[in-house]
Amino acid sequence: MERISSIVKHLNPGSALNQIQAKNPDDVVITLAARTPLTKARKGGFKDTSLEYMIFALLDQVRERSNLDPALVEDIRMGNVSDGKAAYKLRAGPSPPASPTHRRRRP
Repeated sequence: MERISSIVKHLNPGSALNQIQAKNPDDVVITLAARTPLTKARKGGFKDTSLEYMIFALLDQVRERSNLDPALVEDIRMGNVSDGKAAYKLRAGPSPPASPTHRRRRP
């Protein structure tokens, strides 16, 4: 039965546009896009700043600016072009289950 309904959708003219515009619960929703400032490589203002620290600071600002419940975040994508080991460093940092929902400032 499912196959027949799929074939009917292919034969029905104009249904492709409706299918593309239809809202689904698993649609991608981008709530915030952010980036770190641009500086000169190996000479700029962030030359002594580690990638891990920049990831932490960036995710901290994203959490504050997005006004989203962290429990609703299903996926985070990050990229880096300067550090050859960035894929390994970026993999663990932004994973939603590892994202803390509460912070405590300690002296």
